[in-house]
Amino acid sequence: MRKHNHDDLAGRQAAASEAKAALLKSHKTAQEAAEPARLALQKERVTAAAARDERKAERTRVKTEEQERVRADEALSQSAQDHVVGDPTHSTADADASSIERGHVEAEPEVARNQAKKRSVSPDQEAAMQKAERDRRYASRKSRQRK
Repeated sequence: MRKHNHDDLAGRQAAASEAKAALLKSHKTAQEAAEPARLALQKERVTAAAARDERKAERTRVKTEEQERVRADEALSQSAQDHVVGDPTHSTADADASSIERGHVEAEPEVARNQAKKRSVSPDQEAAMQKAERDRRYASRKSRQRK
C-alpha cells in the first residue's frame, strides 16, 4: 500500500493551493492563446456596426430625397393645376420662365398633359393609371435599394 504524505492539515492545504495555482496558470495560458481570435472578432463586430450605420444613413438619405421629390412633384402638380384652372391671361412664356427658375422645365408640360388626361378618363382608367404610377415608384425604389 502507498502511504500518503498529506495526512496532516498542512499537507492537504499545500496540495490544494498547488492545484489552484495550476488551474489559474492553465486559465491564463488559454486566455493568452485566445487573445488574437478575440481581437479579430471584436474588430469584425466594429466593422459590421460601422457598415450597418452607413447603410442606415444611406436609407435615411434616400428616403429624405424621395420625400423632397414627392413634395416638389406635388408643388409642381399644384402649380400646373393652378395654371390650367387659374388666370387665362397668364401666358405660356411666363409659365416657362417660372418653371426654369424652379428647375422643372420638362416636368411641367408633362404634368399639364397628365391633368388633361385625368379630366378625360373614366374612374377605372384613372385607377389603372394610379396603379401603374405606384408600381413605377415601387420599382424605382427597389432598384435604388439594390445599388
